[in-house]
Amino acid sequence: MTTTLLLWRHGRTAWNAGGRFQGQHDVELDEVGLDQAETSAGALAALHPQVLYSSPLSRARQTAAALTRLTGLEATLVDELAEINVGSWVGLTPADLGHDPEYVKAARGVDFRRSPTGETATEVGQRMAGAVRGIADTHVGKRVVVASHGLAIRMGVGALLGWDFESTWWLGALRNCHWVELTVSEPLQEHGRRRWRLQAYNVGV
Repeated sequence: MTTTLLLWRHGRTAWNAGGRFQGQHDVELDEVGLDQAETSAGALAALHPQVLYSSPLSRARQTAAALTRLTGLEATLVDELAEINVGSWVGLTPADLGHDPEYVKAARGVDFRRSPTGETATEVGQRMAGAVRGIADTHVGKRVVVASHGLAIRMGVGALLGWDFESTWWLGALRNCHWVELTVSEPLQEHGRRRWRLQAYNVGV
């Protein structure tokens, strides 16, 4: 039996447009983001989802609400689906960070901590993957939409597939209101491994 998960990034915010680190700061969608949510929700509704989950952050909840209006599905909020915690970098741009030794690692393709109080990409991927596994366990054989965030989704996908940081990083950024399709099949025998497969990445309309 196969479960399908559509991991959907939220629409654009003004901070996205300005290149500012949002992390878990609660920024709402801008007008472009609201339009993106409505358009992409129509495409996802056509796939006949049966279950809807969302990060608790406003930008994800507003995006999920567009699908609720079309399908009647109510979003279940899960804290672990939130974006990476960027700690004291909230509101800053890459230019503001200058020669911060942690941020400099990004240019070398090395994972880095978003400020002393923030998370690494690997950490958010493990958190996101744990949440997605739990959702898949709860809704075996269903088609599930999960409204979340770009980095959380990208790194979560890598963690579920067993990829290292470098391989996952080079998937590239997920665009606003685009989604990833993952499937997971139940083991063929009692002690077999579940099989996660990436069916599509950065799908949009």
